[in-house]
Amino acid sequence: MSKLPNNSITSTNLGLSYETHSEAVYASRLLNFDNLPEPKNSDDYYERNYNIISTEISESLQIDIS
Repeated sequence: MSKLPNNSITSTNLGLSYETHSEAVYASRLLNFDNLPEPKNSDDYYERNYNIISTEISESLQIDIS
């Protein structure tokens, strides 16, 4: 098994790998989502899209076995 160089960081917990540069400066900060408005779908979204899923599925399941 070969050793990774010192400037390489890997994370096997999530299956992600990262490579860092020895002269780079890395910073992170917490994101604050406290000031977001409440989500809102358009008023007629469900009226316009109510039958889309059932129509597409029923058409795709038609089988002619004759």
